Amino acid sequence: GCHAGPVERVPTIAVLGSANLDIVVPVPHHPVTGETVLGGDHTLIPGGKGANQAVAAARLGGSVSFVGRVGDDDAGETLRSSLEADGVDTTHLRTDSEAPSGIALIGVDADGDNAIVVSPGTNARVSIPSSQLLSISSPEPQSSSCSWRYRPERWLPRPRRPPAQWS
Repeated sequence: GCHAGPVERVPTIAVLGSANLDIVVPVPHHPVTGETVLGGDHTLIPGGKGANQAVAAARLGGSVSFVGRVGDDDAGETLRSSLEADGVDTTHLRTDSEAPSGIALIGVDADGDNAIVVSPGTNARVSIPSSQLLSISSPEPQSSSCSWRYRPERWLPRPRRPPAQWS
């Protein structure tokens, strides 16, 4: 490991990602260009790749913070309350009054095949300095010789000081 001794802390997981309100409609078949299909009653389901990951991690016992944006609208309120209901910290989920919340229009046929149109809304406006993301996801432990750096594909530990054999 990269720390000198046992470190007692609750791991914090920061998820930077999208939150969408999925509008799911059962359809007898998917429409072709120019066709209108009469669907069944729609269901509103909180989703989005980032929000789904945050909820999954929280349900598995992780201490999770979600970093993203929602609109100042009913969908945004639904998304925020859904994350909170699953124990996800939404301190870093910003409300944006200049764009609507993201939504996904999902048609699902009798075989379970779907067709999806995503309107990203506020998800397209998410930005955060890496230094702030580091402070959200990796609070300093009491005793450690590690820091964390962000790479787009994953978090990687790195030693703060090179071991003696590197000198």
